[in-house]
Formats: sequence, structure tokens, C-alpha cells
Amino acid sequence: MYGNQVIAAAPGRIVASRDGVPENTPPTPPPDIALNDLAGNFVTQDLGGGRFALYAHLQPGSVRVKPGQRVQRGQVLGLVGNSGNSTAPHLHFHVMDGPGGPSNLAANGLPYVFDRFALDGRVTGLESNPPAPTRIPADPPRQRTGQYPLTGDIITFPR
Repeated sequence: MYGNQVIAAAPGRIVASRDGVPENTPPTPPPDIALNDLAGNFVTQDLGGGRFALYAHLQPGSVRVKPGQRVQRGQVLGLVGNSGNSTAPHLHFHVMDGPGGPSNLAANGLPYVFDRFALDGRVTGLESNPPAPTRIPADPPRQRTGQYPLTGDIITFPR
């Protein structure tokens, strides 16, 4: 949700960050966005073992970490926003096999799962033209462990 805190998924070191990219006005995509601006405001974290995490589309002025800084799991990195190649506020998170370079695309994605999360519901209708998003509550059990959420899932993480 817009403005929610984005927290570090694991301990590690910040290798890149950017702040100051303006927000987009939903649902309009940004016009003529450059390759290196796709992630908008972002944080890239070295997780160790050849794994890096990208946290993208953060609010301008919200990035709280700098390259070289060590962070702990649960530490606030910034706030969910709508910068870069984004048409609605969300956090783009993925794990990759390198720091990704200026575009954050010069690395391959790696599989991962979350220790635990609550599945609150899912959004359907995003694939229709025009989109007609509909929120559907999750069936029990809501608590999930060792899984990866699917496209459209609405999840929360325990503190």
C-alpha cells in the first residue's frame, strides 16, 4: 500500500540506491522512460552468497540508506511509492545474481521463498482491457510458510 514501510528482507550491505525520481500519476505510465530509470527510486542490497535484492518504485525523498551501509533484517529502507516504470503504487522486489548495474536489469533473477506471510486476498481483472481490478478475500488458511506469492496476491508480513 502506498506509503507503507519497505523493510530489509535479510541482513546485508547496500550496494546502490537512488532517490529523487518523481512519482507518476496513476494509472498513467511514464512517457518515454529511459532504461536506467525503470526502477525509479530504489535500493539494491547484497545479501551474500552471490545474491542481491532489489526494492524498487519507492517514494521520492523516502530512501533511508546509502551505498556501503550495513542493514539488518527488518530495517526500514524507504516507503512504497510509484516512481519509475510503474502505473500504480507497489513494491517491486526480486532477488538476482548480481547488483544489476545502473538499470538493475544486468542480472538474472533467482528463485526465493518467504519464511512466512499472511495471504489476505487477491486482485483479479488486471489482465482485462481496460483493467477491472476486483479484490477477493483469501480462503483459509491465511498463514503461509516457505512459499512465494502469486501475481495478484495481497499479502502482509509479520513483524
